[in-house]
Amino acid sequence: MSIELGGVDVLPAGAFDVDGVARVVPTRYGPITVTTQGDPSKPALVTFHDVGLNHRTCFQPLFVCAGRQSDLVKRFCVYHIDYPGCQDGAVEFREDDVPRTLDALAEQVEDVVKHFGLRSVTCMGVGAGATVMALYAGRAGSRCEAGIFVSPSVSSARTMESALGYAFQWNIRRHGWTPWTLKHVMKRMFSYRGLGGMREAFESDLAKTARREISELNPRAVLAFYESSLARLNNDAIYESLDIDALILAGRHSPWYKDSIVMNSLMNTAKTAWVEMEDAGTVVTVEDPSAMLSPLNLFIQRLASEGLA
Repeated sequence: MSIELGGVDVLPAGAFDVDGVARVVPTRYGPITVTTQGDPSKPALVTFHDVGLNHRTCFQPLFVCAGRQSDLVKRFCVYHIDYPGCQDGAVEFREDDVPRTLDALAEQVEDVVKHFGLRSVTCMGVGAGATVMALYAGRAGSRCEAGIFVSPSVSSARTMESALGYAFQWNIRRHGWTPWTLKHVMKRMFSYRGLGGMREAFESDLAKTARREISELNPRAVLAFYESSLARLNNDAIYESLDIDALILAGRHSPWYKDSIVMNSLMNTAKTAWVEMEDAGTVVTVEDPSAMLSPLNLFIQRLASEGLA
């Protein structure tokens, strides 16, 4: 069976290891699902997805687009972390058993890394997941040696984001997934072009696939992650202190495009590369994964030359 995401024909499962091995890992905030792909003797790449997605819907298009022989696949063992209740097949969700802040999620990442005995990692996150990974990198010291941040939300939520966020919270608590709540999440993820343009908004293949995938997630779990992102702090001091090799990929039509510019300005210019993804929104890994491959491959080759990949 194959599906289409963002214009990428996803290969049959037998052609590429997109499923991996899922494990439930205990953390200080409760259990979390981690899916591993690849040889555990290779350097570790730890990922965290954006709000409204899970590791499969967020990262599968990128990995399949890159291909089996790419450095992204060959050089790493990947540890995909799913927000509690958003993993494939999730049945139950208990709001009392999940972190309520992005900082707490960064602590969960720390627990996952320790659980697998990983001495050094490269982290990769998208949207709110990129912010989680940046916070983890700030906590991890020498354990996190490199980071790939796709459309990170760096500053605290601005007035318009907060207003729309409160409307989303009210609607999804009372009605669950509705046409409006689904559209709101998709507009955070993708550009209008990707969704079908202003006149045919939300009728592209990408929009139809995303609508189906999002509606299958537990709305309470998505809401909990959303609220954590909405309550994020301004962490300029943390980003200024990061001394890691970093690649920032900025979706030009992401609500957090300017945040990525701020993050780039704060980090070590000798170790940080900023690249604009001009035709995409926040979730470039889904909307335009092929555009990521060139800067991503160059970054991984740089890591390899330093013995980090």
